[in-house]
Amino acid sequence: MDKIIIYDKFDENLLSEWHKLFTLLKGDYNLSPEWCLIWYKHFGNKNRKLYIYTIWEENELKALAPFYLTGKELNIIGTKPGFYDEFDILTSSAQNTKDIIADIINKQLKVDLRLVNPESDFIKFLFRQVENSRLFSKKIYFSSLKFHADKNFKFDKSFTHRIKRKITSSNNKFNQKLNFEFEVEKNSGYFEEMLAQHKKRWTVFHAKENELFIKDIYFNTDLLLLSRLSYEETNTSISFQLSYKSFDRITITASSYDPAFEVISPSLLIHYHFFNEGFKRNFSVIDFGIGAHSYKHNFANSESIIMSMKTDSSFLRKYEFLYTPLKELKHRVVSLME
Repeated sequence: MDKIIIYDKFDENLLSEWHKLFTLLKGDYNLSPEWCLIWYKHFGNKNRKLYIYTIWEENELKALAPFYLTGKELNIIGTKPGFYDEFDILTSSAQNTKDIIADIINKQLKVDLRLVNPESDFIKFLFRQVENSRLFSKKIYFSSLKFHADKNFKFDKSFTHRIKRKITSSNNKFNQKLNFEFEVEKNSGYFEEMLAQHKKRWTVFHAKENELFIKDIYFNTDLLLLSRLSYEETNTSISFQLSYKSFDRITITASSYDPAFEVISPSLLIHYHFFNEGFKRNFSVIDFGIGAHSYKHNFANSESIIMSMKTDSSFLRKYEFLYTPLKELKHRVVSLME
């Protein structure tokens, strides 16, 4: 018989079995034990208690959902601050998903789920349970689009011509050839250069704790790759891009560039080279992350909706069973007074 066990710490057996399940199912980077462990090391505290759902069958891990608990509210490991692009649970069984959600509802736990796909089994089953429950209401507080490209993706001819003109203009203006590195050798020099550029563009990198988290993931796991666009002769860095690797999939997380080279559109150039090289390296999907920015249409052949949602206890729903008898009592009182 399958059984649910909830973990409030990362023990060795859990991490070992988690890694096996993650590898077997080829999960996304943010479901890996390494990523969750490092995130919680940097951002966990006494008010954020680990609450990792697991389902076991004859001592074999079959499902896992990495949450932490604040009061009676479940949050996904990786939120507040948020450092991932989409969440699902780690399982191949729809029944396991239903069992975890049933347990959440039975315990009357609220959830705050940031960046989930409404087409996933997890969200469909959760919606169904919440709608059937008299204990909770739901609220969607964010929604956007997410762009993807697979191996069938091809750049539009007019966009390709535009990029080639940018490359020619760059070569002429700076009298140097561009050089693209899909994954630079890990060293503190490139990392610090990237960090300096990213801080100018992304406020999330301003906080020291966020910087230390990214540094830990980059140097102590194989999940994060750093790409670089530079000038060949002088080895001058133009642009950097951070991306997560998940087996045959890549998720682009953030790019930045030196403002001195803004005229050559460095972001477009590094993305263009990255997509071309990524598919040559047999990655099957490149995920361009959240945000319906117009330029992303040039790098995608599919898109999906992404959203954030909360469930909350509702007085009306909680005491809905009293509504009909109270309404009838009111009518009787009114009729007696007439």
